[in-house]
Amino acid sequence: MRRMIYVSLSAFLLALVAVTAMGQTQTQSRVATGQPEREGPAKMVHPRSTRIAAPASAVFTRQVSPLPDDAVFSASPRTSGERASIVKTQLANNNSQPFWPQWGLDPQHGLQANVAGQRLNQILAAVTYDALIADEEGQNGGNLLAHFQVPLIDGNDVYMESKDGAYSLNTYSTERWHQNKFTWQGGTLVKVWTFDTDWIAPGSTNDFWEPVYHAALANGFVYDMGAGGTLFKLNKSNGSVVKRLNPFGTTVDPNTFTASPPSVDASGNVYYNVVKIVDNTQDFFSSDVVNSWLVKVTPNDTITKVTYTTLLSQATIKGEAVPTGTAQCEVAFSGTLLPWPPSPNAVPGTTTCGTQRAGLNVAPAIAPDGTIYTVSKGHFVTRYNYLIAVRPNMTGKWAASMRGRLHDGCNDGTVQGSVLPVNGQPGGCRVGSTNGVDPEVNHAGMGRVLDDESSTPTVAPDGSILFGAYTRYNYAQGHLLQLRQWGLPALFWLRLGQHSGNLQSGRSAVGGVEPGQCLLDRYQEQPLQRSGVVLQRS
Repeated sequence: MRRMIYVSLSAFLLALVAVTAMGQTQTQSRVATGQPEREGPAKMVHPRSTRIAAPASAVFTRQVSPLPDDAVFSASPRTSGERASIVKTQLANNNSQPFWPQWGLDPQHGLQANVAGQRLNQILAAVTYDALIADEEGQNGGNLLAHFQVPLIDGNDVYMESKDGAYSLNTYSTERWHQNKFTWQGGTLVKVWTFDTDWIAPGSTNDFWEPVYHAALANGFVYDMGAGGTLFKLNKSNGSVVKRLNPFGTTVDPNTFTASPPSVDASGNVYYNVVKIVDNTQDFFSSDVVNSWLVKVTPNDTITKVTYTTLLSQATIKGEAVPTGTAQCEVAFSGTLLPWPPSPNAVPGTTTCGTQRAGLNVAPAIAPDGTIYTVSKGHFVTRYNYLIAVRPNMTGKWAASMRGRLHDGCNDGTVQGSVLPVNGQPGGCRVGSTNGVDPEVNHAGMGRVLDDESSTPTVAPDGSILFGAYTRYNYAQGHLLQLRQWGLPALFWLRLGQHSGNLQSGRSAVGGVEPGQCLLDRYQEQPLQRSGVVLQRS
């Protein structure tokens, strides 16, 4: 029973997982007025990453007993200091459809599979898919700042990325990505083919975590990310290129990027995001974004694209109006003004918003009725974001602002559900602060979108939409926002009450706290938030 409950809850929390995992490593940004807002890896606390080391032997052997024949992957720690990877098993598939064909399993990103996980007590196969781990961790304080593809499962076949080349803090363009097919043969996991894509990730570690490279299985083919905002349509048998799907004709522009995993709806239509910048040899945020598109590819290779600017102009806006690219958008108070907010009437500084574009790594979700859900953000900022509903004909339906939805901040002791200690206490806001406000900006909190994260919309069984948004003031746990499918303003928010790790040396500003006064264990102050999911009406 507990296994089945675990699977169901994992779907419910899918959108938040990536946000909270990433948020635990971020420190508060110090944004100068007029400068892009970022909370990237260069300004973070350094918890250690863990991974399973490959065994010395290069032979990948599948152990049949006592595990069932339909098992695909399992892994276990070889020492007490290592962590196990997620178990994947596969039941007999009688409908010839891939068992795990895309990001989040299905078009809704539901992640609900009626499969019981195996015990983490033996390794069936170990495959090294990132050859740059030593350099990546060595140059980032022991942290692995990258996103990776989930293994795609189709019968006895497994499709997985790999990566090599050279790692640099200043650009991701020196790395090389590959798509690989493996299959079980006689109890051994055997590589069948490798496809060398020309896709590269935009930006650098100085900008954000390494964006995700990801494929999808659909219509009997492998759809793999390519350069210039394109997709490769690959033959599943031998990995050969059937066609390059290019929304921009024959041009493959080095400053245009396929910026999300491809998502596939029930009819075999493929959706993904594209972002174009001025010059990828410069800082990603040195100039405003050139453009950004949502792209649709039908099973017969017909391509439709629409800009995010157009989608937002067509959509009914729920909440705050969409700021222009040249408008001024607020950022957090300066760290020199701690504890936050500086005064009950304090107004935060601003910087140029930047044009709304697709958030990096946001895989569109598709509801059973064909509505596509995606997320936009201001190019230079993290606090001006929209969950966008798109009609099947690729026109904007509605867009809900994530601003002003959260009221669980500063607390004079009377705020029910506050995530912060009482004002004036370690970790709390300045005495006299307005109840419920986000101490970073001194008004109702908002769901933030960072390009470091890989949070994507999820369509729940009741038709509501879940999105895991980043928030720093609640110890970087983030908030899971839930909206009805017709885009009502705030409906519910959820927070994941898991331990987010101790802060090191009190050097980061969390909540309204002074550096050096961070709680070593915030649950000493708020024991009821130690675990579980808390649901509150906003």
